[in-house]
Amino acid sequence: MSSLRETMLKQRYQLLDLICKFPDRSVYIAQDCAYDKRLVAIKEIKQTILDDWAPEDIPALIAAIEREPVLLASLAHPQIPQYYDHFSDDEAWFLVMELVDGDELRRWLSKSLPGELLWQASSKERTTKLLAVAIQLCDVLDYLHTHTPVILHRDIKPGNIMITPQGLVKLIDFGIAAALLPGETGGAFWGLTPGYAAPEQERGKWTTIQTDIYSLGVTLSCLLAGQHSPWDATSEPFTPPETIQPESLHSLLTQMTLQDPEKRPDRAKCIGMKFREILTDLQRGPSTDVQIRQLLASPSATYRTRGKLETCYQGQTMWYQFRLPTKQRSRLDVPAKITCIRSQAYVEVTFVNPHISVKEQRWINPSHLWKLSANNAREE
Repeated sequence: MSSLRETMLKQRYQLLDLICKFPDRSVYIAQDCAYDKRLVAIKEIKQTILDDWAPEDIPALIAAIEREPVLLASLAHPQIPQYYDHFSDDEAWFLVMELVDGDELRRWLSKSLPGELLWQASSKERTTKLLAVAIQLCDVLDYLHTHTPVILHRDIKPGNIMITPQGLVKLIDFGIAAALLPGETGGAFWGLTPGYAAPEQERGKWTTIQTDIYSLGVTLSCLLAGQHSPWDATSEPFTPPETIQPESLHSLLTQMTLQDPEKRPDRAKCIGMKFREILTDLQRGPSTDVQIRQLLASPSATYRTRGKLETCYQGQTMWYQFRLPTKQRSRLDVPAKITCIRSQAYVEVTFVNPHISVKEQRWINPSHLWKLSANNAREE
């Protein structure tokens, strides 16, 4: 390309800055002159990438490159960059998408914990932050894995996880993702990240949902153990280091990184729930823990909004805030997750990491919530 700021792509996108550059691909910040001069990210893949491939493999490589924009265009999730446009010329393919304002996961940790060395074993604060990130990642993976067709990311690693200034986790780079119809598996065709890729992916075998689960487990294990990459592991095959605490977290990561994909957990949603339980145990104080357990001892100790509940569908969740009485204070503010089940609503008490916010968080007056008795809906 000529001078960067003199470059106009498709007579519409004015290049402004270079985000990263590799021999066969680059990512730029650009201005969309046809859409209120919004800032976008443009991923360029040069056709010189074909020079390193055998002639018989080139058609499949081109198909993989052209599949990424089609796949992104089919997705709609606040934690996945939004697709805007794609085009090509005689020299390269271009993908235009949402510009993510934030830091890569490892850099975000460094900035959030300025006094902590990331190559040392994790502190409680770093563990808490990573658990909060992991919960959001599980939400994104659950969306991808329950999508029709199923979407496998196949390249989960710290460099593909971004954290915005608001604490929202973004999963980026779907360059080697696969879209699978029910019952299908996807081959790891033209790219992977050694160490983070699952064993079946590195061997060129078929990939499944458990392939993403493995990569997430390795990513978290390395950051928790203070390893720069999976290559720093002292065991082969990879197993989470014993320094990872608490034991419940080490056990879960061990399950996620088993060599046999059929023995790994197969639902990101369930893994996210376990991460949330571990995070809650780390954050809650002993006295508060006892009091909340007492308040929720009865399975019918549920909460609902006073008057008309906001319209929601079965399985839909919303975030509210309500107050619990404690012995130490008359009221304790607690973030609460309300899930609609059969047109009724119950509250699952959870503690949210103050460093990680939920984009869809909505707050209502705490006095608008009250406890339901075991068999009726009268106010107590």
